[in-house]
Amino acid sequence: MAAKQAKSPDVAEFFQILAGRAETYARMQDDFLESIVRHREARTGKPFRHTKRQEGFLECFDADAVQAEKDIESVTARMDDRTLLVSAISSECQQLELDAAMASSYRPEDREMAERMIEFRRETIRLIEGFVEGSRFKGQVASIWHAKTKNENV
Repeated sequence: MAAKQAKSPDVAEFFQILAGRAETYARMQDDFLESIVRHREARTGKPFRHTKRQEGFLECFDADAVQAEKDIESVTARMDDRTLLVSAISSECQQLELDAAMASSYRPEDREMAERMIEFRRETIRLIEGFVEGSRFKGQVASIWHAKTKNENV
C-alpha cells in the first residue's frame, strides 16, 4: 500500500523493497508456526488440533484482519512520504519489541528461529534508517514507538 501511495519514485521503490521483506518475514512466521507445531507433536506424541474456542478466536481474528486492512488503506491514502517512512519505522520498532518480549516464552527448541526473526526485524530497521539518512528526509523521520528500542539490543 505504501509503495502505491508514495509520491516520489525513490520512496515508492524503497517501499517495494520493504514489501519484499514483509513477504519474507511472513514466510518466516509460517515456518516458525509449523516448527512450533512439529515440536509440540514430537513432545506430546499427539497431532495438534485447535480447540473449538481457539477456532472461534481465529475466525474473529481473520474478520478483524480484513477490517484492519481496510482501515490501513484509508489511513495510508492520507499520508505523505515522510509520514509513510515514520509509520514504517514505528511499526518495525513496535513489532521488534513485541517479538523480543515473546521470545523468552518460547521453548528452547523454538528460540533459535525466534531470534532469527528478531534479527530480521533489526535489519529492516537498519535498512529504513539507512534509507532515511541518505535521503531528503534525514533528520525528519524517527520512530514514534518507544525510543529505547531504536538501536537497543532487545
